[in-house]
Amino acid sequence: MEKNKNKFSSVSLNKIHKIYSITNIITIIFSISSIIILMNILFYKLSDDNDKLIYEKNEVIYKFLINTSLSRILILANSETFIDYIRSDKYNKSKLENDVLILLLNNLDFNTKGFDIYDSEFKLLLSIGRKSETYFTLSACYLNDKVNFYLGRCQSSIKVYLNDSYILKMMNELTNNKINFAAENIFNRNYILSKGQNINGLKLIDTKNSGISYDENISCKGCGKKYVFMFSIFVIFMCIIYYVLIKYYFNKLIYRPISSLIDYLEENSSETPVGLKEVELIASKVDFFKNKVIKNEKEKSREVITKYAQIAHDIRSPLVALDIFLRKNSKLVPEEYRVVMRNSLQRIQDIANSLLTKHKEANQIDNFPDEKFSVQLLSSVVESLVSEKRMQYRDYLNISIEENFTEDSYGLFSLIQINEFKRVLSNIINNAIESFLEKKNGKIKISLFSENNENYIIISDNGCGIPEIILHDLLIKNITYNKNNGNGLGLIHAKTVIDRNKGNVSISSNENVGTEVKISFPISHPPKWFISELNIKNISNIVIVDDDSSIHNIWEERFNVYKNSVFTFEIIHFSIPELFIDWLKEKNEIANFLFLIDFEFINSSINGIKLINNLNLYKNSILVTSRFEDKDVIENCLNLNIKILPKNLTYLIPIVSREYEIDKFQRIEAILIDDDEFIHDLWKLELRNNNIDYFYCADDFIKNMNDYNNNIMIFIDSELGKAVKGEEYAKEIYTKGFKNIILCTSYPKEIFNNKFPWIKIIRGKEPPTDFQIFNIS
Repeated sequence: MEKNKNKFSSVSLNKIHKIYSITNIITIIFSISSIIILMNILFYKLSDDNDKLIYEKNEVIYKFLINTSLSRILILANSETFIDYIRSDKYNKSKLENDVLILLLNNLDFNTKGFDIYDSEFKLLLSIGRKSETYFTLSACYLNDKVNFYLGRCQSSIKVYLNDSYILKMMNELTNNKINFAAENIFNRNYILSKGQNINGLKLIDTKNSGISYDENISCKGCGKKYVFMFSIFVIFMCIIYYVLIKYYFNKLIYRPISSLIDYLEENSSETPVGLKEVELIASKVDFFKNKVIKNEKEKSREVITKYAQIAHDIRSPLVALDIFLRKNSKLVPEEYRVVMRNSLQRIQDIANSLLTKHKEANQIDNFPDEKFSVQLLSSVVESLVSEKRMQYRDYLNISIEENFTEDSYGLFSLIQINEFKRVLSNIINNAIESFLEKKNGKIKISLFSENNENYIIISDNGCGIPEIILHDLLIKNITYNKNNGNGLGLIHAKTVIDRNKGNVSISSNENVGTEVKISFPISHPPKWFISELNIKNISNIVIVDDDSSIHNIWEERFNVYKNSVFTFEIIHFSIPELFIDWLKEKNEIANFLFLIDFEFINSSINGIKLINNLNLYKNSILVTSRFEDKDVIENCLNLNIKILPKNLTYLIPIVSREYEIDKFQRIEAILIDDDEFIHDLWKLELRNNNIDYFYCADDFIKNMNDYNNNIMIFIDSELGKAVKGEEYAKEIYTKGFKNIILCTSYPKEIFNNKFPWIKIIRGKEPPTDFQIFNIS
């Protein structure tokens, strides 16, 4: 304390106020000076801009006059008389000379003094009019009796002499400036005709231009620079004085005392701050309030813990009544609404559990939530959360959130803490949405697939991205980026939860491109109730019993792919279970039937499990329901040995038949690899009676190439998007044993110049009319 007192002498705020007044006066002087300087700069800048505008006006007029002459020359060069003259021999030239002279005379205007006509070897053929210092020479090249700058053969040259005095007179009449021609001028930007330039189809081979100058009305050119320089010296001098005063007084009388107070308040210093009397007074009160705050915080903490428990209890109690109501009245509600209501109830239940978790954490019961691990269908977890996020951000019309599920996403299970994982996934999606800022079209895509005994969930966005210097520390430090109210805990929590679930998480990002978060979990075996695939081998009838018309459409579309001469099964649809029962009574043999039955039916007391049980359809029935997570449904199905297919995965479940799979690839006639959706649609329309497999990406074909015969014809586009060259992929495909590779391109064949020996044919992108002509075995 004594050390600080010796170092700083105490001052009052009155003294600081006086110093502040002085600095204010300096600031006013500095501001006025700056305004004067800016006004001077602006004045001379506007004067300069005015001069440039005057010149540009003159330049436009000059160009117009020159282009008038150029247009006449083009008419002359395209005239039949002129073309016959330059192509004729010496004898015929003499006959045509008078006609050409008349033609040249007719094309002389006020802007042009004369012409010189030369042959292809630049020998003078004709001359008319007078010469001048300003001229340009044009080469006339012809293709099929028409001037052609690029492909024509050059047969003559026309030298045009300009009438400087007339052009000058016209410009003086059209402008208010005194104009003259000059070789150089400070404002002169000549209308330059460059050698080799294409002028109305004629090639410029020689030129001599004139510049334009005019009298200036500025009486003191350069005065502005002088004043600006003087005022700049003054401003620099004032800045130095102001900097010294501010640094000294502000640092001594304000910064140091307040800085020591801040250190004291943050408990980084054990000594009472001195230097400013008011600061010392504040510091003297801090200890009293600090002890009082600590005491109050302990009391508030206990109150908050109690409130958490009470809120969780209050939420969970009415949930029981809502759940009972939904179960009893679910038959009155359409399927899609039942799913939304169940998901909403489950989410509210999760919120209540989350509050209890915070209650436990606040009481330090456990370092981590004690949620149990369970085997979960990842596609269902992701889909339900995406639905919730779409609802949450439905007012953000510029943001789309979509799951990118393929057949590789089907049936992927992992052992996880579902509520903790949902919280992690929710935070990552929130981060992605916040990264869009003012971006017009923000897109979040969530992909799901398995690889090397791991299930992968990838969340990618096209937001602002994360700088590389920050990216490295995101998962190890409490860092926030591009968020106003972020605390940097989200990704740290995500890594903690995923590590606890035996998973891994990584982040990659490019600034102004987007961010990708990759999460992986070990693969778990599917539960016994889950059906991994639909086997339609030896099936004669597929019976679909469901009150949702969209499900019927999905099944119809999926099974129609397999209906052919080999498989002649019939697809039968029922939306009312009672009608299905009546129909089934008339059937004597159902061993080769496959039944896909919904669980809940509107306005019916029968559910799918009772239907299967009462009709004894265990062996060849599958329960297709969105209630696949319901414990009672699962227990009943396990007892009756009924397999369950989650209804939202009907479009993904693999449909297999070993006989069909072998026959299918034997009957494929060709492969098309093209990134253009329009080309796919065109081929599918024109070749609807042919068996073609289509790929948008060459990598997708390479993954599945073992399914195809090496003699199959492969049509591959040259431009596959993102600078990917089809000819390079074709080389890799060729090394795998495929020899019938046809390169499709919109470019002329000649540009490829036979540089790719692994390609048999280069053709256009139109659908082939006959595959036999490409069959190059």
